[in-house]
Amino acid sequence: HIPKLIIHSKEDSTVPYWMGEALRDKATQNCFFWPIKGRHGSAMQDSSSFFGQLNNLIENIDDL
Repeated sequence: HIPKLIIHSKEDSTVPYWMGEALRDKATQNCFFWPIKGRHGSAMQDSSSFFGQLNNLIENIDDL
C-alpha cells in the first residue's frame, strides 16, 4: 500500500475537519494523520514543522 500523510486543521472553514478524519479512517494501512492549527491555506506556513512530520513518516514507514 502507498504511504499517506493526511494533514488537516479543525480551524479549516473550507474543508470540514471530519472529512480529513474520514480519509484517515478509510486509509486502512500506511497512513499518518497530522492534525494542525490554522485556517485553510495558512496552516502550513511553518515549513520546518511540515518537513519534520514528513521526515517522521519516512523514518517510520515500516511501522505503519
